[in-house]
Amino acid sequence: MDKEKILNSLNFRNFYTQYIPSLKVNGKAESMGLCPFHDDHNPSLSVNLESGLYNCLAGCGGGDVFRFYEKLKGVDFPTALKELAEMQGIADTPKGKVVATFEYKNIEGKTVYKKERIEPGRNGRSKEFPFKHLEGDKWVTGRGCEPVPYNLPQLVKSTYTFIVEGEAKADLLTKDFKLTATCLDSGAQSPFRDEYLKFFEGKEKIIILLDNDIPGRAYAERIAIALYGKVGAIKIVELPGLQEAEDIIDWVNNRDSKETEAIKAELGDIIKATPEWKKTDIEEGIGDGVIEIIRLDSVIAEKVSWLWNGYVPLGKITLLDGDPGLGKSLFTLDMTARISTGQAMPDGSPSIQGGIVLMSLEDGLADTIAPRLEIAGADKSKIVALQGVKGSDGKYRFPTVEDTEAIKKACKKIDAKLVVIDPLMGYMGKANSWRDQDVRTALSPLAKMAEDIGVAVIIVRHLNKTSSSNSVYRGGGSIGIIGAARSALLIAKDPEDENRRILAGIKSNLAPLPPSLSYTIENIDGVPKIAWGGVTNHTADALLAIPSSLEDRSALEDATDFLRDILTDGEVEAKEVLREAKAAGIAERTLHRAKKVLGVIIRKEGYQGKWTWTLKGCQESPKAANKNNGNLWGSLAAFGNSAPLGDDPVKGVLDVFGGKIVE
Repeated sequence: MDKEKILNSLNFRNFYTQYIPSLKVNGKAESMGLCPFHDDHNPSLSVNLESGLYNCLAGCGGGDVFRFYEKLKGVDFPTALKELAEMQGIADTPKGKVVATFEYKNIEGKTVYKKERIEPGRNGRSKEFPFKHLEGDKWVTGRGCEPVPYNLPQLVKSTYTFIVEGEAKADLLTKDFKLTATCLDSGAQSPFRDEYLKFFEGKEKIIILLDNDIPGRAYAERIAIALYGKVGAIKIVELPGLQEAEDIIDWVNNRDSKETEAIKAELGDIIKATPEWKKTDIEEGIGDGVIEIIRLDSVIAEKVSWLWNGYVPLGKITLLDGDPGLGKSLFTLDMTARISTGQAMPDGSPSIQGGIVLMSLEDGLADTIAPRLEIAGADKSKIVALQGVKGSDGKYRFPTVEDTEAIKKACKKIDAKLVVIDPLMGYMGKANSWRDQDVRTALSPLAKMAEDIGVAVIIVRHLNKTSSSNSVYRGGGSIGIIGAARSALLIAKDPEDENRRILAGIKSNLAPLPPSLSYTIENIDGVPKIAWGGVTNHTADALLAIPSSLEDRSALEDATDFLRDILTDGEVEAKEVLREAKAAGIAERTLHRAKKVLGVIIRKEGYQGKWTWTLKGCQESPKAANKNNGNLWGSLAAFGNSAPLGDDPVKGVLDVFGGKIVE
């Protein structure tokens, strides 16, 4: 077989969408979808529709269409070569017979593609199921469009539906029993796409008839989890008496009665006796409340998905630490540019293309952020800056990390893969960044939001000036900040070259620490740009063991900042102040010096009361936004050509770099 001839005849888009129904084709070369080689729930398979190459960012490997087909079908290269040639009609081999055809239609009832059942399949297989669509008057391989649920016209009109695994089973229920039934088009491996939800939302009942095998159970649970809370009752029905891998068709064939109405009635009784499926069990409360628990048998194990493999995970918080002036913000803009266009990551690994939400207080949009994005080659139409959130009083205010609904809204507007919060301390709101409980309370909803929508969140903070060489304890604020992050990175000066910076891993809860990378900052027409170098042996702990320069903030300044934060809401018990200071790495002697600088008032509550610390007089206002972001001052009108997201109190103001977002 001629490999080049096969490649020249293949339509890579049709080929990959046939086997990866979740593949997002957006008109560009790089597309993302769920990897068929592991239990993927956040798209991790990158496919180049021009070259035909694929790569799984979760670690399953990559290659060309031949390697993909070999791995997917479990065949060797000669077999893959032969079968792909047959698929393209350029091989002289006997073909199986089409024994069934299943038409997939849009809401209007027009056939958009079909799925054939061919028996026998190639190379000893009992069957196979190719997709085909019309191009002109010719049926060609592949769907040619996004996948849709089976029997869609009937599905959208019904108040209930049965969901099965396979078209023949849906046809049995529809044609013989006169019931509404649907399925997804790739069997047990079918992902439940977000686009399907609009066809199911609001239905009163969903009955899932599972196949009696492990893939069938996973298929049923995957669909139930996706629909939970969006429909009325959900039931996953196990039919009695089935052998391994049997299904509704086998169950019907095994009935003593062959009368359709009798079998239908028996099926109805089984469904009535099946309890509703619940993702969570709400138990009787303890005291005045209730507890929420999740049964682990309803949780499907997932592999970690990465925005940047080993460095920045999707669906998690990543912490970026470093001293001022070393390029932390510039690094986040470099990442932003790469993701907005699908450029490779600094180590050469593939990136995931998507939108980015920026929350930046220190840099102006017009004179700093926009020029840096342009010089980095960003697609600014995919980048927005969240500038304000409308409060219950109808007025806009600065957003905080607790405004997760506004952040989520911004993410959904541009299909975001990354949120940057720079610096974290400017977005903590009323939460005390030095108090562990406050930090965890503030960041937990942010972490939950990241997990729910599969977006990576990078939070930026400055280092403290303690003498510890343990990088875990060197960030400003509570230890709870790094505790909330699943990955933590450090930017520091290279001790061997003052003009070079090092990106090093501090901690990773999800994978081994990634290699440290070096970079320099170039000046292009007055605008800084990162130029990445190679791998270096410097570690985070080693870099932080090097004495700080004279320009660094002093330990006393750290201690005064700590006291301003922890005492900002009023008096605090002295024991708590000392305990939190110790956890933050601040020496007690330095703390007492800072106490004198700020004029902290120490008093005792009654004869046997507790000693408390209180700030004297007026306190400094929290750090405000850079005034170059002029639209943040006064009416908080939208930046440039952008518009508010609406009147909903949780909706925010978005600055759009290169476009307009309108409700």
